[in-house]
Amino acid sequence: MRRRLFPLTLFLLAATLTVVLSEAAYRVSCLYICTGRGHFAVKLDPLFGYTHAPGASHETHSCVGRSFEFRNTVHINSHGLRDAETPYERTPGLARVLALGDSVVEAMQVQDREPFTEVVESILSARGLATEVVNAGHAGYTTDNQVLFYENEGRRYRPDVVLSEFNLLNDVAEQSPIVFARMYADAGIETVPRPGLSIDGRGRLVTDSSPLARYAESHPGGFDTGRNWAAWLHDNLYLWRFVERALSEPTPRTEPDLSRQAAGPYGVFATDTRPEWDEAWRFVEAGYRRLRDQVEADGARLVVLVMPSRENVDPKHWEVLAMGMPALTQGKWDIDAPRRRILAFLEREHIEAMDATPALQAHLAATGDVGFYDFNAHPTASGHRVIAEAIAPELERLLRKVGGSRTDPGH
Repeated sequence: MRRRLFPLTLFLLAATLTVVLSEAAYRVSCLYICTGRGHFAVKLDPLFGYTHAPGASHETHSCVGRSFEFRNTVHINSHGLRDAETPYERTPGLARVLALGDSVVEAMQVQDREPFTEVVESILSARGLATEVVNAGHAGYTTDNQVLFYENEGRRYRPDVVLSEFNLLNDVAEQSPIVFARMYADAGIETVPRPGLSIDGRGRLVTDSSPLARYAESHPGGFDTGRNWAAWLHDNLYLWRFVERALSEPTPRTEPDLSRQAAGPYGVFATDTRPEWDEAWRFVEAGYRRLRDQVEADGARLVVLVMPSRENVDPKHWEVLAMGMPALTQGKWDIDAPRRRILAFLEREHIEAMDATPALQAHLAATGDVGFYDFNAHPTASGHRVIAEAIAPELERLLRKVGGSRTDPGH
């Protein structure tokens, strides 16, 4: 009997050793060879969709081939924000800004002290206005998420000023259920459902968070809920992924998709608008009306930071982009149209606005640095500094106007 078991035991030991050694070799190689996208810990929330897992610490990186475009270790505080520990209570003599926005505000692409929220905090303090800027940025947050986050969590920080980032590339696309679903389905990315949206008779956004609550309830373990053993092996074992690739069928070549749908979020730059884009713009505008009303009801001021894409700063990147996305060669495009539209809307609604585009364009002209990564397309550390320097004077004016050193902004 022992003789019969010996070959099997030897095989199992050899197989185990092979897996252990291959995984060890893969993890050592990851210190020098870029693969994957890093790990993000997410906590689902029934009211506003999701936030970062409190207290998490993880690596984020971007690859260009097998080289690292950037590589950072990111720390999340106990409230689920990519920021230093910040209590809800105010500190006497310290002004407070709450920054809302998407992955540009979240700034996983730079080190902990390099986001523009951190830099502008230092600039204002050096000018004699002691200030803390609370970074409440989350990848994928657009106007509706910002509204829900502020009403259910953000207002607890009792800010003097709420800084809402408007991303010219993503924020309109992600307010359209049609464009949003198509965009992430094509990329094979699982997303948290968006809230139901409508507009009331006063032009304010109406949100239905029940899809978020149902999703959170059905996924008690987060995104991993309901995933089978094969998915777990794919995520955690290099050898498993190697075998999958070896056994997979080669992807057949297809004709390039020239439809407007294939443009994804870049459809916002098209001059011939479609119904889904018109609806998305209406939701954006209604969202800002509601956010302004809520912020002002709390005695604070809302200011919208218009954040350009790399193509807005340097139109040459549009030509490079079109080489890999043939749909952008069809029809007519106006890269500056969304910026003009949102600025005109904010002026009509008497909402304070700051535009980072001119400062980034001037920086490019003076230095040749566009301020964005080539592949990842998020601002670099130098881009964040340019943004911070551009908005600091206006933030200082607003904070001094509202009495930025108040310690009891329940007003």
